[in-house]
Amino acid sequence: MIIYNRSLISNNNSIKVNLPSFPPVGWQPVGHNYEEQSRLRDMSIVAAAWPETAEDNIPTVPCLSADGHLLVLSVAASRVRYGTSVTFMIVYPTDVKRVLPKTIPSDPIFPNKLSLWCIFSDGSVTPAYDYDQNYGNDRVSLLDCPLTSFASEELWKYKRTLRVYLASTTNKDRNIPILKAFVNVPKSSVNSKNTSQEFFVMCTSPLHNKADYIIQWIEFHRLVGFQKFVIYNTTDTNNHLLSIVNIYSKRNPGVVDIVQWNFSHLGLADVLSTRYFQVEALHDCLIRYGDQSHWLGMLDLDEYIVPLLPYKTIADYVHDTYGRRIIGSINLWSQFFCTKYSDSYTSVENNTNHLTIERFTYRAKDLFKSG
Repeated sequence: MIIYNRSLISNNNSIKVNLPSFPPVGWQPVGHNYEEQSRLRDMSIVAAAWPETAEDNIPTVPCLSADGHLLVLSVAASRVRYGTSVTFMIVYPTDVKRVLPKTIPSDPIFPNKLSLWCIFSDGSVTPAYDYDQNYGNDRVSLLDCPLTSFASEELWKYKRTLRVYLASTTNKDRNIPILKAFVNVPKSSVNSKNTSQEFFVMCTSPLHNKADYIIQWIEFHRLVGFQKFVIYNTTDTNNHLLSIVNIYSKRNPGVVDIVQWNFSHLGLADVLSTRYFQVEALHDCLIRYGDQSHWLGMLDLDEYIVPLLPYKTIADYVHDTYGRRIIGSINLWSQFFCTKYSDSYTSVENNTNHLTIERFTYRAKDLFKSG
């Protein structure tokens, strides 16, 4: 059975699905057997016929999937994973019941135990591939669907919002998708006059209303070579962060992007109270902004990357140290310049009229090498 591409034609508020009378070259059957192919065909016909504004009972990301198996926080598209793909950031299944309110029933299952498919708004279908990371307290599940030519053109050629449905053929009683998402790609920030230069992007999650430190943190890292900053807005309870960034962006357009990263409407609470789905945010930023950066870092607001002599910028260091070698990531050892016990601060360290890098100038004797 072959799944055909379909286009919607609207005429006087009526919708018609156009089906080609013959299979074009390159179209392939989707599904492992006839029954699965038939179910995917039927679901793709429905998805292609649905107007974007139509009301339905399919959960929209961020959400718990309709079958209760997956808790999806975000979806982003990228041209650096599998050529071109759309990626779902999913709470690690063993954490789902601890993250959700007890009043919300769920039946978390690892994605590799499910038969999952992406259906795009033209009816085209691709299989979903899963990847689980579990390293200490850093856990996340990722689900990747290759983009069809239609989906890729919608995002990068026409700059449109892409509607994608996630369908499961594991449960034979369910014949509609388990969730849907609307995907955009961020506008490129690379200056066309300097496209030969390496582009450095920094991501951060200013937890616990630490917005007052964000501008000096951004300005410092601009001095050492970062050009773009992505702020994952997690706990800005009174729009203080937003007002600060808006004022800054009027003078520095295109430098800062804000990604809303708050799931209070779902009642979610991270397994670790000291962070708010930071591991998922890190992967979201890597996928969402990986296309427009050569290097991408994830730092907290109390962390600074300080190039040591003879280097003046992080770009100088990376270029001289690694050149054109293929490097997946760089792990930097931490050096601590203050204590967590604020009652032992000196008068200089207590003076918030000074910059953070001016207040804390003495560091611990030993390097922290376990990170």
